[in-house]
Amino acid sequence: MLRSGRPRCFGGKAVVDINIFEQRIAAAYKTRRDLGSDIVIIARTDALQTHGFDEAIRRLQAAVKAGADVGFLESEIAVALEVRE
Repeated sequence: MLRSGRPRCFGGKAVVDINIFEQRIAAAYKTRRDLGSDIVIIARTDALQTHGFDEAIRRLQAAVKAGADVGFLESEIAVALEVRE
């Protein structure tokens, strides 16, 4: 995600190109492997709001293929639930 300095709940999100997204996950995976670490790599995307469900899932699948252990699909519904709790 590109950071705008505004809270997530205000919208106006932009996401990086899928190739950059994959490269970042792959770099984290390589670093974890090189260090022998057991850190969990979590891939998160806001693409649901900017590109739709199919693209968001495609990005998370690419992240898992690049080495992510967990895929997290950010959504306005999730933000609203966090605020309520």
